[in-house]
Amino acid sequence: MRNFTLIKKFSAILLVALVLFGYVMGKIISNSLRQNMITRSSEITANFLRHEIKHHLDFDKSLSLHPDTCYKEICSKLCSLDFGNNLKITHIKIWNNDHQVVWSTGSKYEGRLDKETLALNTVFDGKVYADIYPVQKLSVNIGSEDVTDEIMDILVPVALGKPGNVSLVFEMYASVENLLADIDLHNRVIWMSIILGSAFLYFLLFSLFWSASRKIENQNSKIRESEDRYRNLVYCAQEGIVSADMTGRILLMNETAELMFGYSKDEVGKRKFISLLELDESEELSKQLDDFFSNGTCCSIGKHFEAKGRKADGGTFPLEISLSVSGEDNNCILTGLIRDITQRNNLFEQIAKAKADWEESFDTINDAITIHDKEFNIIRANKAAEKMLGQPVQVLLKQKCFRSYHGTEGPPVICPSCDTLRTGIASTTEVYEPFLDKYLEVKALPRFDEDGNLSGLVHVVRDITDRKMAEEKQYKLQSQLNQSQKMESIGRLAGGIAHDFNNILSAIIGYSELVLRELPPESKLFGDVKTIREAGEKASVLTSQLLAFSRKQILYMRPIDMNKVVEDLAKILSRVIGEDITLDLRLYTGLGKVVADPGQIEQVLLNLAVNARDAMPGGGYFIIETSMVDLEDDYIDQLAGAKLGPHVLIALTDTGSGIDEDIREHIFDPFFTTKELGKGTGLGLATVYGIIKQHGGQIYVYSELGKGTTFKIYLPLAQETKTEKKERCLDCIPSGNETILLVEDDISVSGMIRAFLEPEGYTILTASNGVEALRVNKGYEGKIHLLLTDVIMPKMNGQELADELKKTRLDMEVIFMSGYTDDVIAHHGVLEEGVNFIQKPITCSRLGQKLREVLGK
Repeated sequence: MRNFTLIKKFSAILLVALVLFGYVMGKIISNSLRQNMITRSSEITANFLRHEIKHHLDFDKSLSLHPDTCYKEICSKLCSLDFGNNLKITHIKIWNNDHQVVWSTGSKYEGRLDKETLALNTVFDGKVYADIYPVQKLSVNIGSEDVTDEIMDILVPVALGKPGNVSLVFEMYASVENLLADIDLHNRVIWMSIILGSAFLYFLLFSLFWSASRKIENQNSKIRESEDRYRNLVYCAQEGIVSADMTGRILLMNETAELMFGYSKDEVGKRKFISLLELDESEELSKQLDDFFSNGTCCSIGKHFEAKGRKADGGTFPLEISLSVSGEDNNCILTGLIRDITQRNNLFEQIAKAKADWEESFDTINDAITIHDKEFNIIRANKAAEKMLGQPVQVLLKQKCFRSYHGTEGPPVICPSCDTLRTGIASTTEVYEPFLDKYLEVKALPRFDEDGNLSGLVHVVRDITDRKMAEEKQYKLQSQLNQSQKMESIGRLAGGIAHDFNNILSAIIGYSELVLRELPPESKLFGDVKTIREAGEKASVLTSQLLAFSRKQILYMRPIDMNKVVEDLAKILSRVIGEDITLDLRLYTGLGKVVADPGQIEQVLLNLAVNARDAMPGGGYFIIETSMVDLEDDYIDQLAGAKLGPHVLIALTDTGSGIDEDIREHIFDPFFTTKELGKGTGLGLATVYGIIKQHGGQIYVYSELGKGTTFKIYLPLAQETKTEKKERCLDCIPSGNETILLVEDDISVSGMIRAFLEPEGYTILTASNGVEALRVNKGYEGKIHLLLTDVIMPKMNGQELADELKKTRLDMEVIFMSGYTDDVIAHHGVLEEGVNFIQKPITCSRLGQKLREVLGK
């Protein structure tokens, strides 16, 4: 409020000063105007009189007749001119060119001009002269004071005779009292207006100044409050604040900065701003400081720099600083907001370590874990998910979960994630996923936000394909074991019954023959006894079959050539199967020998030929093939009881109606038959099974409805011809880096092939049928080098699939697989002869060699 006190104290002085200033200025201006108006009035009057004298008075004529009368008449006319109330001629003098007064009206004023007067000389030169000045009136009473008055003295030259030759000068005195009064009144109005205007200007300026002062005072008050707050903020701030001028000298350092750098208040003013920082590793900050100290410029406010601070004791610490510049030109001030980030850096390191530990743990988990939001978007995924889904994490994070796991554009019908998102309850499901060709255990665990609202889920997927395949394998082995035990039990039972029944039959047949010897042929009883003996002989054949099934019959074992056995039996087989069935022999040259009873082997071939004939009532092909195989672990897994090593394979294939899967499980059971009552004993295949088992071999059946049946018999190679078994060498399995499309409807076979080929460097794409294979091919942009496909499949067979894929992948190789032999497949018309073919069961070594044989071309 000090400013208002000063304003009040000096406002009167200011008012008086302004009024005096206005009065003086008014007087100066009015006097100037008065003099100007007097001069102009005099000039106007003088020129008017000159005009009147020259143009309106008959001066020359009158003067030549009566000069005195003329002067008087002229002067009378001049005195009678109307100049208004402000001007009236009162006295006239006439001067000749000798500067003598030749006529005068008489005057109450004293004379002002004489011969030497400069004004008179000027007028005789032809110029008009007029002026107003004070004069003394003639004293009427002796002793009285002189009376003065202001009159207008006007001198007008008059030319007589030739123009331009001045002969007379009329000097006229005019009273200007009213004129001067009017001029004075006008001037008083002017300077009074100036005084009032000054006063008004004072009050206007005073009010404006008063208002501005009030605003300034309010603003100053706010500024002082702001400064107080700023000061409190600066000194109480948790961050260090340091200000410096353009020389680098520190102007201000708050308490936090003092504690941060270890300086006292007394030491602050002696330090330089740059001495607080280690700038060796902060090039950008160093550049900003150089710019400021050079020309006062700096970076924009809000930009942060990281550097090291230098303490008073020489120690350093990490800090974060932001710079700002205030002021102009050479008075710029640099302010740094400094934060000690030692604790923050330590916290960041702990967070980073915890994050790294978490991510390491997250990626170490073998189960595929993906985190989803409520819209099924994948927001996190671990390495196991990346491996299972065959896509990098960056790609997974841009997809919906159902696109990655199922290859669909929407959730599947059975979806644990949908159930969890709907109910908020965790769920677990085991499913087979065709898109991934895997059995999966899926857990969906709900996630909730801090408000308890469902925000998404954690999707935990475990690949249980190996477990399922192991369970399936275990179930298969258990079934084989049960079947083997059942067959063994039935065989022992059949053997015991056959042994006892043979004794009974011996008696029946023997006594029948004795009776026949005693009876004459024409006897009525002879035929009846003969019928009894024939029935006994038939029962003896049945007993023989039971003994063969139970492996109790006597075998005459010796090394034999299976090719020769087949060739010798071919004529009989042709008659057995009939003319409408073509017998096709495919015998392997250089086949090794086996130790076997040729008669029993012939019985096996005959029984299988009869079954083939019954399966092809409309005709067809019956194919017998021989080959050498080396049974490895892959075969052992599929053929229970089989032994490792080289074997002779006899494959018998028909193109008949095939065998249903439910029937295949019981075809070797004794007395099991699909024929009509009375047309079969059900011991044919049981006998075959018993004979092969008694020879230490294995028999395996492969069949599909409408496609035919293949029986494969494996007999161990004879010792004397047995080749030395080589140890299986995994390193010798040919490897590759090509992409293979595997199409197989048997999940166990598909899993076995994939588990073998992927570690060898191959990229495997899987499908369970032809339609799915076409979809996989369409979605894969890379090159597919080879198609490995089963021949007999639902919806689309292997040849049709290969033909369709060849339309777009001309250079793709194809290998067909089947439990049938290649010749049988060719007879079906599915495959052309000469195609790449591999027969089931498939071994790893044979498959690897076959792949390199085809791809190596």
